[in-house]
Amino acid sequence: MMYLALYIEISVLCIVLLIIVALQSSVRLNDSGYKRSYINAVVCTMSYVSVDCVSRIIHYGNGQLNMDLLYVFKSMYFISETVMGYLWFVYFEFVLDKGEEYTKNKEMMDAVALFFIFVNFFICVINSQTGFIYYYDKNMEYHIGNCYVLQIVFAYLYLITGSFQAFCMLIFTEKNIERTKYGTLALFPYIPIIFSIIQMRFNWMPLISVSVTVTSLLIFFATQEDLISKDAVTSLNNNREFLRRMYAEVEKLKDDNFVVIYLLVFEINKLDLRDREQRSRETGKKLKAFAKILEDVSVDANRKAIVGRIKGNEFALFMKIYHKESEKEKQKNEERTIIRELKIDLNNAIARYNAKEEVDYNLDVNIGFARYKIEKNGVNNAFLEAEGKMYKDRISKEQIKRVVN
Repeated sequence: MMYLALYIEISVLCIVLLIIVALQSSVRLNDSGYKRSYINAVVCTMSYVSVDCVSRIIHYGNGQLNMDLLYVFKSMYFISETVMGYLWFVYFEFVLDKGEEYTKNKEMMDAVALFFIFVNFFICVINSQTGFIYYYDKNMEYHIGNCYVLQIVFAYLYLITGSFQAFCMLIFTEKNIERTKYGTLALFPYIPIIFSIIQMRFNWMPLISVSVTVTSLLIFFATQEDLISKDAVTSLNNNREFLRRMYAEVEKLKDDNFVVIYLLVFEINKLDLRDREQRSRETGKKLKAFAKILEDVSVDANRKAIVGRIKGNEFALFMKIYHKESEKEKQKNEERTIIRELKIDLNNAIARYNAKEEVDYNLDVNIGFARYKIEKNGVNNAFLEAEGKMYKDRISKEQIKRVVN
């Protein structure tokens, strides 16, 4: 009974931690896809831990008198393990920027998952008579059946698939924050597998429950901050993160007379944002295409610029320019040259995109820029100046089109 009390205490602690994680996610995450998939996975994990705890209570209690009930809860434990694996896989899809692809194929993927769950349910139903997954002997000792590996396949098939996808992305990414995220996701499925093997020897400890709780926390810390700071559609910095990073660079600027910061803002023309972005394929395609172009341009020629989506169809970029000259006029010429080259590279990239893509209308962008000045409300003033020039660029293009037509 001492082991039972310890088992219950550890299981309750795991459930409390999972509840806290679920509540944190519901408050901090804005994107419905990320939030729904993560909370579903965590709630299923809570159910998994709870069913494991109840089955252990029945086992140590009146297991011989309630053998049928014990088999029912143990079967629920294995079925919830399969459901949990699929729900974590769905969350992986969103974290790995495959959420849109999953949404398109949701019905088919859910149908395949339901098939595996049904097969698992059928196996668990007949297991009480066959014992080829697990069984209890006359002394109420738990034993693994000859086909237990089949249950492992059902439980971890989807998780290992998600792990493989994360591992592939880990190989090709160069960003440290992305490597941490992908590395955690790649290792996630193997921690419960290792602990499930250990629990075969130390059956009196809820090692699997502890392992899934710990890995849920690891995923929370590895992915949540990234998701909170990223725009859900384009994966660029969102408005909050963009401003945070810009203010951080501005603070450093005060101590360096040979560095200036330029802010550029961009507006994509003819985007219909009245519909939800996730439902508009054309809108989503344009936003992602321009985000990719802007991100590529920001790292070309060692610009090392920071980019973000600040609202709707508007994006922003800030970059530091290091002066090689000490004279003011020559410094201004340096700045004009760098900004002109960036705009040329951006327009060329947009032209290449329009030439190869079959779309309803070409990608067209209005641009405005401003040089940050060290003053009160300097960042806000830079945005106002850059947006003012961006709107003038839009009006100028509209006037040219009217003259041409």
